[in-house]
Amino acid sequence: MKDARTQDLLRFAARFAKRVKAAYLPVYLLLPLALTAPLPAEDEPRSLVDIDNLDTGDFQSSGFRLNTAQVVRVKAVDLEARGHGGELTSAWILDAKSRRVVWTMGDSKPKRKSRGLRFYDDVLDLRAGVYEAYFATYADDWEPTGQEEVSDEIRRLWRRIRLQAVGWEDYDTAVEDLLLEVRGNGRPLDEDEMEGERRQLRRDALIALQAHEDDATLKGAFVLDEAAVVDIYALGEASEKGVFDYGWIIDLDDRNKLWKLTYEASRWGGGSRRNRLVRKTVELPAGRYEAYFVTDDTHSPEDWSFLPPKDPAFWGLTIWPREKGRTLARTVQPDLPKRPIVELTRLGNDEERTILIRVGAPQKVRIYAVGEGFPSGMADTGKIVDARSQEVVWAMAYARTSHAGGGNKNRLTDEVIQLQKGAYLVSFQTDDSHAFSSWNTKAPVYPERWGISLYSAGEVNPLAIQVGWEGLPEVGRIDQVRSSEYRRQSFRLEKETILLINALAEITGGTIYDHGWIEDENGDKVWMMPLKGTRHAGGARKNRAFRGTISLPAGNYVLAYRSDESHDFSGWNEPAPTQPDAWGIRLNAIE
Repeated sequence: MKDARTQDLLRFAARFAKRVKAAYLPVYLLLPLALTAPLPAEDEPRSLVDIDNLDTGDFQSSGFRLNTAQVVRVKAVDLEARGHGGELTSAWILDAKSRRVVWTMGDSKPKRKSRGLRFYDDVLDLRAGVYEAYFATYADDWEPTGQEEVSDEIRRLWRRIRLQAVGWEDYDTAVEDLLLEVRGNGRPLDEDEMEGERRQLRRDALIALQAHEDDATLKGAFVLDEAAVVDIYALGEASEKGVFDYGWIIDLDDRNKLWKLTYEASRWGGGSRRNRLVRKTVELPAGRYEAYFVTDDTHSPEDWSFLPPKDPAFWGLTIWPREKGRTLARTVQPDLPKRPIVELTRLGNDEERTILIRVGAPQKVRIYAVGEGFPSGMADTGKIVDARSQEVVWAMAYARTSHAGGGNKNRLTDEVIQLQKGAYLVSFQTDDSHAFSSWNTKAPVYPERWGISLYSAGEVNPLAIQVGWEGLPEVGRIDQVRSSEYRRQSFRLEKETILLINALAEITGGTIYDHGWIEDENGDKVWMMPLKGTRHAGGARKNRAFRGTISLPAGNYVLAYRSDESHDFSGWNEPAPTQPDAWGIRLNAIE
């Protein structure tokens, strides 16, 4: 194996011949000089980094170790973008322990320019330690307009168009001249050795969520036995339009978010302007915590869509305890949901499910819901309604959701609320596209959770919450309604009662054709089948279902239902509903 100096001379000869295009000076004429050169002394500067042979959209890295503090020499060549406002290439050196940049080509002044190239020759005063060097060749950012997702092939084509526009007709040839060299008294490191240094940093952390690929959801948990100061280090993707790759920290007991990576609360992380960096020191009280980091389907270490950040190896969320000498905290397994109280999941397109829960004593519940949403509002949404007052006590809101993995519109709610003693309707409704097993963009990380689930949050008496319709006394029933029927049924309530109403009817074009109602003893209608607020009942689109509650005082009432001359239990002129025998109206008392 040739010594380092021989290799340096060979590389220099190859570059020299190429740049001056000296066909009359073959590289082999320099071989005798290289082969007879004396071996370098241990303290003689040597090549520590040698990055060249770059390609378009390329990303290369190298590392080195310095055993003593010293001055090293850095040489680099990059492109001069004529009339261009953004970076076409980027080269930098990172302190592997502090994860801080010690040199970047963007902040250095070129010594000369020639043939559209810029040449750098700097000296750096570095302390002993391990360093990482990087070179990336990408065009500047492109924000798609009017499209949710753009393929990597289109992005690469856009880069080439941009490069031609700034004067580089043959970018592929131009990048072959780019290089980054570091010389000093040290030792080069291969990728395995550099990764070993990073692993040690992660071992020292409470949480180390490094995202290596698109569509990732990472989480970890830790316990603080007493209040402690921690350092939060996060790198993700965000813009003024929103956050795409980001993390957050929650309190496990109440599910409140204590911190979240946002565009406003972060700074530029180098490279693309979408790369955002957080270095933050916070004090957390004693307690249980969970941390998350999610990535969308583009721009991650799997395949950078734009210039990568200055610390690509730590794309994600890392939390270090400030006092490393004391055992103030310990990592634990992430909080995994126990058996749910309510589970309305795997919902398909245009589907609605509702379940009744009766709470015998005040109870904290954890709500975990996944659906389709946008900044303008939720397309698929869940809610919890007080059965007596009809008040919405909780509803899924985009502002309180986070990315659920996959397409950006996959949204996740994970929060804790307090339910008082009473009865509640828990429901989830999807629209006509993008739901379980019928995705029009990438599915979430946990597609089977599409819908809403409720879990106990803290101590709970299993008898304190009853779930389901079973055991509810029947108050009235008019079902299996046939053509042109008008049916009435009297009933009496001995006390104020919450009634659960289940009704199926034909509604289309803004008109109700088959419908039901409730009259009081004066003949006034106290409830009518609504034109809005119904759900698809399966089969034809005009099959509509209503499930809700009403609180009525003691008294005498009439349950009534009227049908038209077609599409009913006696014969369907379009596909029948999922439960054809329930065509009509049923009342049950919620005790």
